[in-house]
Amino acid sequence: MDATELLKRYAAGERSFPFANLNNADLSGANLSNADLSGANLSNADLSGANLSNADLSGANFGHAYLATANLSHANLSDAKLIYVKLQDANLSYANLIGANLSFADLSRTNLCFVNAPQTVRGFYRIIRAAKQAIYKLKKLSYIKESNDFLEEINLDDYTDFTGANLTNANLYGAFLTNANFSGANLSNICLIEADLTGADLKGNNLHRANLANAKLIKADLRGADLSDSNLAGADLTDAQLEGANIQRTILVKKAGFTENINVFAKNTQNLLTFITEDNEEQAKTSLILPFIKLLGYNIHDPEVVKAESKADYAKKRRAGKYKRVDYEIFIGSDPVMLIETKAVKQVLDDKDGQLANYFSAKIRDGGKVKIAIITNGVTYKFFSDFDKPNVMDNHPFYSFDVLRYEPKDVELIQLFCSHKFNLDIIKSRFTK
Repeated sequence: MDATELLKRYAAGERSFPFANLNNADLSGANLSNADLSGANLSNADLSGANLSNADLSGANFGHAYLATANLSHANLSDAKLIYVKLQDANLSYANLIGANLSFADLSRTNLCFVNAPQTVRGFYRIIRAAKQAIYKLKKLSYIKESNDFLEEINLDDYTDFTGANLTNANLYGAFLTNANFSGANLSNICLIEADLTGADLKGNNLHRANLANAKLIKADLRGADLSDSNLAGADLTDAQLEGANIQRTILVKKAGFTENINVFAKNTQNLLTFITEDNEEQAKTSLILPFIKLLGYNIHDPEVVKAESKADYAKKRRAGKYKRVDYEIFIGSDPVMLIETKAVKQVLDDKDGQLANYFSAKIRDGGKVKIAIITNGVTYKFFSDFDKPNVMDNHPFYSFDVLRYEPKDVELIQLFCSHKFNLDIIKSRFTK
């Protein structure tokens, strides 16, 4: 059976294709949802952008297949062979991966929310290439230099189950693993730099030589874990349980406090201003504004946390879909909490910005809950809300923060907008006294 015959039979209503031989088939963009392809040979097949949601792919061979941007949500991939598969940007949410072999699979930016993959998952890693291309090098025990070729911002979301999984050498840089269950998993040599492991169950795990630099381990259970020779430089271990953990030769450099971080950020901003074109808004965004958002604890690489060019328009329909858009919409969980409109560094910020006010109102009209709107040129940040009249942006900012001119009290106030402290009621009470 070739791709043409398969698609013809599927279009005619047939859904059962067990053990089909589709080696090297071009099925890019194909709709095969709910299809039975159990035991099928899909090695070297092009399935990029294909819809395989709810499909039965148990026991299928995907060796060297290309599945970038494919939709595999709710698919049954139990005992499937996914060796050397390319799954970049694919959707594997709620998929069944029990017994699947993902050795050397590329899962960069893959959505594995609520994936079921206990006990026999052998991969979830992108192979570490030659030593000269090593992902991370340690400098002075606390400074990490990243090679951008290996940044894997995987969304694994809450309560992912990795019971007994072998994640040796896995590259999960910046992964979201809050409350994940790693019971009995092997995490030796794993890369979890800047990963969010808040509340994760890591007790008794093998984390020998693991790289957890700048990772969030808030309330993580690390009791009895083997952390020998691992790197925890800058990791946040607030309320983490470490009883009985092996920390021999572990790098434990204290995480810098917010005051120190913002002081360093201010110095960097001052230096960068000599290189930024005064009327170039994009330079202000990438060099000043996005790093500031990151300073506040928001993952600028996750489009579900920092949504760029977010639609904020009264119009229901516009020609060619050219809607008005706010530069950034910031989320905590599923809730939008801030809008940010950006300007070039030398652009004067008006107290009442009509463009931002329109974006604010449009979001409210569409049922949004966002109550904080910010306009910034990368140096000055003006914060607005609707404290005077509900659902209408105030005429004047309730707070202004200047990165180059701030006092100790400003360091305390700006922290109220950090991801881990954000509370609208507290913000309102502090600024409306």
